[in-house]
Amino acid sequence: MNVLMINGSPHQNGNTACALNEMKAIFDGEGIEV
Repeated sequence: MNVLMINGSPHQNGNTACALNEMKAIFDGEGIEV
């Protein structure tokens, strides 16, 4: 399975980026390509 994550926030290290980083860590742990 592949997952495309898009951060549309103008803040490079904002809350959306933090949430996406957490999701990426979980996906990586499950063997899902991000």
